[in-house]
Amino acid sequence: QAFRKIKEATGVSDVNEVIQKIVSQEDQQNSLMELTRENQARIEALNEEKARLKAQVEEIKYTGTGGRTGARKMVDMYEEKLTVSSTKLERAKDKYERLARILINVKAGIDHLCDKLESVRE
Repeated sequence: QAFRKIKEATGVSDVNEVIQKIVSQEDQQNSLMELTRENQARIEALNEEKARLKAQVEEIKYTGTGGRTGARKMVDMYEEKLTVSSTKLERAKDKYERLARILINVKAGIDHLCDKLESVRE
């Protein structure tokens, strides 16, 4: 009867498959946690780069270094870099949010399996 409950909870009929499923979920959770940390660091780096580029653009706009044409080209170049960085930042944020949702679902799945297995232990 206990194994039947486990089978219903996990959707697998073999004991080894149940064990493998639990182990692989733990590995997946660890992997997702690492990806979350990496993406968070990347988002922070992109935010810093965006702020730096924005400051450079503002500085160039108001200092008027050299001829007006050269300054305009530099402003355009930095605005383009800023746009590219902003796009990268948005993609990284989207990826981070998607991975965070997956991580929450994996945690919920593991908690669910633990609850089911706890009733079997009793």
